[in-house]
Amino acid sequence: MNALIRKLSLAAACGMLLGSAPLGAQIVESFDYPLGPLNTQGSAADDGWNSAWSTGTQTWELVEVSSTELAPGFTGQSIRMYRTGGGGSIYRSEASRSFDQTHPIISYGKGESTFFSFLLYADDVSLELSDRTEFLVSHPSGGGNWGLNLNPADASLNAFLRNGGSVSFGTLESETLYHIVMEFVAGTGVAGPTLKDSLYVWINPESDLYPGQGTADGSLVNVGENSGYWTATPFPFSSLRLQGVQHIDGRSTYFDEIKIGTTWEDVFTVLQEPAPVIPEPSSALLAAVGALALLRARRRKR
Repeated sequence: MNALIRKLSLAAACGMLLGSAPLGAQIVESFDYPLGPLNTQGSAADDGWNSAWSTGTQTWELVEVSSTELAPGFTGQSIRMYRTGGGGSIYRSEASRSFDQTHPIISYGKGESTFFSFLLYADDVSLELSDRTEFLVSHPSGGGNWGLNLNPADASLNAFLRNGGSVSFGTLESETLYHIVMEFVAGTGVAGPTLKDSLYVWINPESDLYPGQGTADGSLVNVGENSGYWTATPFPFSSLRLQGVQHIDGRSTYFDEIKIGTTWEDVFTVLQEPAPVIPEPSSALLAAVGALALLRARRRKR
């Protein structure tokens, strides 16, 4: 009995150690900050980042950490962009944060892929004037920008490359949570289809297995090889900027669970109801150890 208890205790300890192993190389922003204004939240010491969040100075264009439930199964904190009224020429809420350009994920090489994913939810996707919801990745001066924005005319997404092409696709709906994955592929500088940067985009992908570039599953768009930008030495990513729509009538835009990695598995998020809680192997083993010890004590009393 003592030998069995020792073996189970050792197995439980091993399970705890295995359970604490890192999942992979990734930079994550889940907005787990105190509720309230996003401005100055975060730190330059956070992995992958070189600054805190910075937001606009207009008092009527707000970006805050919110506890609003975006969809069933996705409670917790996100950032909310909205308008409280007021005037002036600023019609959008913005938030930006600088990357650590020495980080191995941020400082990519020729032909290498970097994956970005995020959750997006809008009360109303219809837009006014020329404003738009935007997820923008910037490079240092001379490197240009790339990313996604929501078209004002038809609520479709527009994917664009720095100093290159753009493609409109899909149609988003109001009050719907979307998981968007982007794969940025740096140009190789070698004549051919991979000469310049490429951008691949998926909306609500269903599999945690990488579907592959060029797959025709209805959720993928390729902005196009040879339509992007390329330099002899690829620019690292310098900053991330999020932008909300014009919120004159009190509408809100939410961003959450930003993930950046070098593989599909680093950034994939499952959009579904949370599964029932099942005890971890280590917890189950510890419970078994306790039960065996209790049984042994009862037998001694007899």
